[in-house]
Amino acid sequence: LDKKERQLEALSADKEQLAREMDEERSRRAVLQVDQRAALVRAQAEAATAAEATARQLEHARHRQRQAELERDRFVSDNAALTEELAVLRRDATAAAQRRSAAEISARAHTVTQLVLATD
Repeated sequence: LDKKERQLEALSADKEQLAREMDEERSRRAVLQVDQRAALVRAQAEAATAAEATARQLEHARHRQRQAELERDRFVSDNAALTEELAVLRRDATAAAQRRSAAEISARAHTVTQLVLATD
């Protein structure tokens, strides 16, 4: 009977030790789960921060693209205006050259006429 009591006490001690070990394991698992959740929250926060930074960079890039498009449109408009102005200047230069030629021809004709009249 004494032997059975010692075995029962040993079993009871083993049971208590096992219960403590199970509690420790549950505690370790709970701590691990909390650590994993914290790591997940940190990773999500970092991902959100990175996404916000990327969104800002994208918005800046879109703004620069809009500015470049406006600049290009201004350049095209200025170029068209300058092309039109050049055409007008060319027409004016051609007309001026024609007037000069006509005036020179008229002056020569007048000179020739004067010479003819002078020799008569």
